[in-house]
Amino acid sequence: MIKSIAKFSSVYLYIVSILILSYEIGILPSSYLLYGIVAFWGIRNLVFNVRYDNIVIAFVFLCLSSYIRIWEYSSRMIFDVSLTFIGVLPFLNNKAINIDIKKLNYFAILFFLISSYGQLNSISISSLLTFLIKSDLETESMMLSFIFPFFAMYFLINKNSTFFIINIICTIIAGKRIALLALLVASFLYVLLSRMSTKKYEKIKWMIPVLALLFNVLYLFLSYQLASGGLSDLIFEYTGLSSNAFTMGRESLYSTAFTEFNTSDIFDVLLGESKIYDLLESDRLHNDIMVIWMENGLIVFCIFWFLLYRKCNIEILAYTLILNILFMTDNTLVYVPVLFFACFFIRLASQNRKLELSTTV
Repeated sequence: MIKSIAKFSSVYLYIVSILILSYEIGILPSSYLLYGIVAFWGIRNLVFNVRYDNIVIAFVFLCLSSYIRIWEYSSRMIFDVSLTFIGVLPFLNNKAINIDIKKLNYFAILFFLISSYGQLNSISISSLLTFLIKSDLETESMMLSFIFPFFAMYFLINKNSTFFIINIICTIIAGKRIALLALLVASFLYVLLSRMSTKKYEKIKWMIPVLALLFNVLYLFLSYQLASGGLSDLIFEYTGLSSNAFTMGRESLYSTAFTEFNTSDIFDVLLGESKIYDLLESDRLHNDIMVIWMENGLIVFCIFWFLLYRKCNIEILAYTLILNILFMTDNTLVYVPVLFFACFFIRLASQNRKLELSTTV
């Protein structure tokens, strides 16, 4: 017999989700009001002493590791950590999601069409090909471009090819190269692993946190190579652009960060340098993998990736990988809408898995 479980209020979940999706068309007069609504709704749903999803545990751990050294932080850094916490706060419970994802996707597409109205006629084959090198589509969306891959993955998992393709198209037109890369890599991995028997996957599941950690350490090394000019010739050879132009100025940002970060100090490497983020002044680093290491240190860095990837089933792994790849070139840690929907879809995958297990007992 299947036990009844607590569920989110469908009405409130729809309202909050739609408000988050409407971020770029300004239904709410201020993003701070949106953050306040998400935080208030999250506090109302707060439940302690339950088994949280991996993503919630990992991000709460990351936030707490920052808050315990709050005296070292500027007000801006405290605010940024709080945005990360607000994004996962609504899922600090074990409540199930019971709403029509297809209808929610309609709203996402509608808001994207509204926000890009007037620019859609600029889309052409040549502009899409140029976008892969220069990332300069006029229809670029700041938040929805990162949310469409999660919708696409949901429809891939649920074998709805029509909506999967629609969300791939939306991801492309929304104009973020890293979002398209995240979706393609995660989709390929999901299709590959889903062909594997459950027994075989369970045997290799212990390797996933290890491989994830190695992947992110390798990306730190590549970021250092980019910052020091080690990838300049390679990038120019294949794109005809300087490495700084191809990465939209990220080479300069990474170079500044690595210059200021004392990699020769073992304590900074292991425990982090909480003031490094402020040295960039008005800009963020556009590399959350570097931020997690530099701000929190290698110890927290390793624990975070272990918590995020431990005991992932194939569906949760696919969503987690999308988020991980988005971390590579952007400031996703402070994008409340993106973190919200990452937790949202991982909760869906988690509850569906629990339902499958309960019906087989």
